[in-house]
Amino acid sequence: MSEFKLKFKIGEKETIVKIPKYLRMFVPAQMNRYIFNNNIIKSDICYTCGVNYTRLNESQKTWIENKVCSECDFKTPVLAFHITSILSFRTCQQSFWNSYVLGIKVPPSIWLVEGIVGHTFDKFLLDYFSREDNYERIKRFYPSKTKIQREILNLLRREYDNLIEITLKNENSNIPSQLLITQKEEMFEDLLNDYAYIFTKRLYNDIKFGGEFRELQAFKWREEKVLAYDKLHDVRALQIGRIDKLFQIKDKLFAIWDDKTKKRVRYWKNEFSDSSRQLGGYSHCLKQMYGVDVHVIGVINLLRYFYPTFVYVDEEGYLDVLDELCLFIREMKTPLKRPKGSGLCKEEYCGYFNRCWKGEVL
Repeated sequence: MSEFKLKFKIGEKETIVKIPKYLRMFVPAQMNRYIFNNNIIKSDICYTCGVNYTRLNESQKTWIENKVCSECDFKTPVLAFHITSILSFRTCQQSFWNSYVLGIKVPPSIWLVEGIVGHTFDKFLLDYFSREDNYERIKRFYPSKTKIQREILNLLRREYDNLIEITLKNENSNIPSQLLITQKEEMFEDLLNDYAYIFTKRLYNDIKFGGEFRELQAFKWREEKVLAYDKLHDVRALQIGRIDKLFQIKDKLFAIWDDKTKKRVRYWKNEFSDSSRQLGGYSHCLKQMYGVDVHVIGVINLLRYFYPTFVYVDEEGYLDVLDELCLFIREMKTPLKRPKGSGLCKEEYCGYFNRCWKGEVL
């Protein structure tokens, strides 16, 4: 196995690290792509390791040290990938290459904007109405659903700037602040109206039945960052996922709740294979973190339709994509491009479209 040398500085000290040749494009790109977090430092090479390119709490650090660092050879860095990024490799290899090797920055898709902003508003409203004084205030408008919805929308308008600041601090967010400002009116007309509509239904029923639904929402789920580690084809992959709502039903039984915006739902219509593989990635992480006998139920919530539906948790499908990606890296393959205009290779779906087909990338 041939190697190449990577030179960088730790403070004033210049360090040279030898790493496998097949990682010669991915490691420098990883170092440029992520902010360094000082999690676990076992040698100089940790500066090129994906373990330190994600924020970890103390329990996650312990898991990483036992699972990942314990078998470190000080030569083969771990590559960090988000689960959605791994799945995007099958969608378009060229788009993945643009991001993870060439480091081309691109405005996020409307799906990403909707997802991150929507999740911020969802959590804000749940926290806001879990406080008794706020809950009592909204009860004054009962039984008028119109007045409740108008009050919630006014609340979101008043809090918009503060909530955008929270959104931008999300470690998974690469949304430019200017984009959120320019998209403000569209957000109010579309996505925020959806959340006002959804929470009107929630609060109306909650008030009607004496607070049971509010208690269920507030105490039974948590947002969870999950991790998995696999070595496939000599590639060490740290996988990172953030579950919207994780319900722990029993010790080894979990339900994953993932929200999908209506733009996403309307595009895919009744096709949930992409979501099934995403939940399969979360399931793979949960099994590694909580034990191999973990059982996972997947639920997709269709925003605005207020209709949760059970979906297949396709862990095998997710692992197939991960295996395909690691083999791609190990064999130093060049990316395959999609036929122009096919599937997601359209200007309205892909932020790389102009830079890929009409620019200098290809």
